Amino acid sequence: MQGHFTIIDSDKKDAGDQLVSKSTAKVKQWRIDAIDLVGLADPEFPVAYETSKLSHRLLGAQPGQAKQEESIKTPDGKTYPKYSRPLDFFEIAGLEKLKDGDTLYVRNKDNRMRMLGALRASADCAKCHSVPEGELLGAFSYTMTMLK
Repeated sequence: MQGHFTIIDSDKKDAGDQLVSKSTAKVKQWRIDAIDLVGLADPEFPVAYETSKLSHRLLGAQPGQAKQEESIKTPDGKTYPKYSRPLDFFEIAGLEKLKDGDTLYVRNKDNRMRMLGALRASADCAKCHSVPEGELLGAFSYTMTMLK
C-alpha cells in the first residue's frame, strides 16, 4: 500500500503560541510506505496484520472463520493468521501508551515517521465485542517517508 499526502508544518514561533503565517509555513510531502492493523484478539500475543499481503478473501472473512490455509502454526503450537507478524519495538512501546489512554503515538527519525493510532470501541462495537465503550480493540500502524 502506497500513497502520498502533504503536511503544512506551522510550528509555533514564540512562547505566546502565535502560529506562523501560511506564507512562512513549511510544506512537507510524505509517502505512505505501510499501513498495518494491530490486532489484540489475543492480548498476550498482539500481532500486526500486513495489509499489503492480505487478500480480499481474507479481508471479507468473518472473525473466527479463517480457513485453514489462511493461518500458520508457530513452534509453540499457537495458530495465527498467515499474513501477520509480531509487533516491532515501536509498536510495542506505542501500544503501551495507547493502553494508557493516548490516541496517537508518533516518532520521527531523519526522513521517516511512524504513527500508531488507537482503534477504540464505540457503542456499536462494544455490543458485539462484549467490551466497554472506549476499550482499545487495536490500532493502525503507519510507516511514512518524507519526500525530498
